[in-house]
Amino acid sequence: MTNHSDKSKRLLPDSKNLSVRAQSAGIEATFEVFETIDSTQTYLLNQPVAELSHGRTVLAGVQTAGRGRLDRTWSTGEGEGLLMSTVVRLPLQDHRLSLLPMAVGVGVAQAVAGYLPQVQLKWPNDVVVADEHHLFKLGGIVIALHPEGGGESVCVIGIGLNLMISEADRPIANARSLADFITDIPEIEEIAVAVLAHVHSALQGSSARILQTYSQLCCTLGRAVKVELPNGETFEGLATAIAPDGGIEVTDGKVTKTFRTADIQHLFTA
Repeated sequence: MTNHSDKSKRLLPDSKNLSVRAQSAGIEATFEVFETIDSTQTYLLNQPVAELSHGRTVLAGVQTAGRGRLDRTWSTGEGEGLLMSTVVRLPLQDHRLSLLPMAVGVGVAQAVAGYLPQVQLKWPNDVVVADEHHLFKLGGIVIALHPEGGGESVCVIGIGLNLMISEADRPIANARSLADFITDIPEIEEIAVAVLAHVHSALQGSSARILQTYSQLCCTLGRAVKVELPNGETFEGLATAIAPDGGIEVTDGKVTKTFRTADIQHLFTA
C-alpha cells in the first residue's frame, strides 16, 4: 500500500464547472459545493420537495455531522474524501425502488473500478476491498426518502468515499482509502462525475440486471457471516444469495433466512 500526504489534487471544484462537466457527459445533474456543511444528506432532506429536482447534487469538503447507515455518523477531514448527496426521483411503483441500494452500490463500485479494479461491495452498501482474511472499507452509501414526496419517491442518496486518510485519522480499524492501494488519486471533480454517471447508468437496468451485477460484485456471498439484527438477535451461517427485493439469504445448514435490515459481519478464518 502506498501512503500519500499531498492533498493538492483534491481541492474542491467549482459548482458551475462541475455542473457543466456533468451535463457534457450527458448526466442530468446540477451541483452545489460547500467547503463545510453539517451533512449533505440533511441539507437536501430539509429542502422543500419541489426544489429537489432529479440530479440535484450537494458536494462538501468537510462534513461535521455526516449521516451514515442506521443513523451512524460519517465524517472526514478536508480534502480526504468524496462527500456528496444526490437526488433521484422515481415513480412510486417503480421496480427499482426496492433495489435502489443495490443499483447505487453497483454504480459507485463501477466508478471506483476505473481506478481500483479489485473494489467490491459488502452487503448491503459498503464499498470495500476484501481478501480471504481481511475486509477494508473504502466508503458507504445511505439512502433516505424525502417525507413529502407526494406522487413520487424522492430519494436522497448519500455517498462517502475515502480518497486519502492517514492511519491516525482512520475512524475504524479497517477503514482505508484509495491512496492505500493506488498512487494516482483522482480529483474530486473527476470521481464525482464518474460516480454519478455510473449510478445513473445502473438505474437504467432491469431488476434482473441490477441483481446480477450486484451479486457479481458482492464479496459477502459465499462467506461465513454473523447477522446482527436491530433488536440484538444474531444469526450465523453462509451467505448464499441476494433476494429479489435486495435482501440477503443466509443459511446455517438447517434454516435459510432472508434479512433486509441488519448488520453483516464477515467471519474470517485465522
